[in-house]
Amino acid sequence: IISTEPDCHLWALDGVSFRRIMAESAFARRRVHTSFLERVPLLAGLSGRQRSRIAEALQTRRYCAGDTIILQGDLGSDFFLLVSGEARAYKVGFVGSVKTYTSGGWFGERAFRKNAPRAASIVAVTDVVVAVLDRDAFARLLGPVEEIMGNTQYEGVVDEEEVVRMG
Repeated sequence: IISTEPDCHLWALDGVSFRRIMAESAFARRRVHTSFLERVPLLAGLSGRQRSRIAEALQTRRYCAGDTIILQGDLGSDFFLLVSGEARAYKVGFVGSVKTYTSGGWFGERAFRKNAPRAASIVAVTDVVVAVLDRDAFARLLGPVEEIMGNTQYEGVVDEEEVVRMG
């Protein structure tokens, strides 16, 4: 490496320190995700160990205000947990949003559980951060989604019946 500036300062980090920092960061992220998962009723039937395994598999995604996170009718296999920000659900044939999601909310569980088309479009109202779990990772860690979560009651879904109730 050759500096093109006369007063250049180079910082170095040894491999052991780098790995320690990365491990601490991963541990902190897993701890935050596990704590978050404990508050999701959809996952209430899972053991602490199962939630911990899911926390390890979660991927963080960021969306800007106005971005479409989920498009109604698309096939999807991702389950979204809203870490921060606000998003709204929209359904074809309805004026305005049919549901608002804030930090701690979740969406995408219908397609995640049943391999069904998305029931609504989800659009970021503000910049949002979501933790995402895909069906393949869930199955790899815990087994078939519907078998494990089949009897779990959940409130995040936006289906025809719910829209009529909110209507």
